[in-house]
Amino acid sequence: MPASRKQGQRIRRRTVRRQPPGRCVIESIPHELLCRIFEEAQLKLDRVCLSRSLLASALEALYDNVQIYSERMLARFCASLRAQPELAGCVKAFGLSGRDDDDDDDDDEWEDEPSDCALGEVTGSTAVLQLDEDPSATHHRPDMLEATAELLREVLHRLTSLKSILLFGRERIHSVFASSFLSGGGLSRVESVTLALDPGEDWDDYADREICRRLQMLPKLKAVGFFGNRDGMPLGLDNDEASVCLEPQSWALDEIVFSETPWIEPEIRHLLGAIQPGLKRFKVESMFCYRGFADDLRLLPHRRGPIPTFDDVLVRLSGLKHVHLAGPVLASASTLSAFSILPQLVCLHLEYHIPLSGSHLVSLVSTSASLKYLHIHLCCCPTESRIAAGDSRVRARWEHDFRYNDATKLVAAAKRHGVGIGGNLYCFL
Repeated sequence: MPASRKQGQRIRRRTVRRQPPGRCVIESIPHELLCRIFEEAQLKLDRVCLSRSLLASALEALYDNVQIYSERMLARFCASLRAQPELAGCVKAFGLSGRDDDDDDDDDEWEDEPSDCALGEVTGSTAVLQLDEDPSATHHRPDMLEATAELLREVLHRLTSLKSILLFGRERIHSVFASSFLSGGGLSRVESVTLALDPGEDWDDYADREICRRLQMLPKLKAVGFFGNRDGMPLGLDNDEASVCLEPQSWALDEIVFSETPWIEPEIRHLLGAIQPGLKRFKVESMFCYRGFADDLRLLPHRRGPIPTFDDVLVRLSGLKHVHLAGPVLASASTLSAFSILPQLVCLHLEYHIPLSGSHLVSLVSTSASLKYLHIHLCCCPTESRIAAGDSRVRARWEHDFRYNDATKLVAAAKRHGVGIGGNLYCFL
């Protein structure tokens, strides 16, 4: 090949190799869309390496949902908001749980690690960001901040776009939901509130009765959740004082949830009666509830048609395959036989305090075309009278309509129709 031709090919190759790289396509995506992409990807700084041009979008996505797990973390978060106030407007959800004595290893997560990032990239492993070289600038230093109630209220006051809040601990709950803070515009845009008790706490203080009345001060609130209790409720028993009174149909909510709440007390009827039409979700997780709770559910708003009982609602859900019930939630044991009309019911799980009837249970296992498993848990704790007499043995508490003979008939009928029996029933036969 002629020397001139070889030289021309080398020149063309060098020209191709030295062409400047094109602009990264992701940098041309609109800022709002880029933030949504980062949110969907659940971006975390310790797992990504970013170009400086994407830092603003990444920070906005990271600040969308802020969960704080110790008081030291709260102080650091407050310091970051003081240093960059514009980031406060990015926070849509905020949660605070835990104490410093529960989080001894918290600072270990902030140790610096070697970075493989190229020059011009931002790495998430950076442990310390120097905000101000002035030694007197303690305003931005987390180690100079104390996680007090005032600091928490300052943080929440800065979060002007906040829509959802989760708080653990009665002390924090009362400091945030003080009338003075709420009347000053605090949490004015919040749509969802979840309040949780720390271990060992209960809604047993006089001030706890005012919680729901304070929540009514939030103009955009649509969802309320309570997590945990022993036997108290954040409601007034008599509902006759101005600080606790919930007027009938005075509260427009879409959702009410009581999670892991062992006891449901009669005070809840005031909350049920205060809800305006439009409620979309009402959820209760409880081991025990007062007698009459099923009847008080009728206080919830309804627009037309007959008022359904809790028993009626269950048998109308034709797609049910598994039903798990506990506590005195059924008005009558006759509902048990009515479950046979559910065409897809495979498993019926009956825990403590469900009214039992031998005849209705036999009818259920004999007529249901789909039932494969029936779990029955009989109450077996000794009564107070037996304990007083010195008898603390575990024995079945047979009911008026479900005694030993009824149980043996049920077991025989279940065996004939191929229905398995579980629970503690066999322990007493």
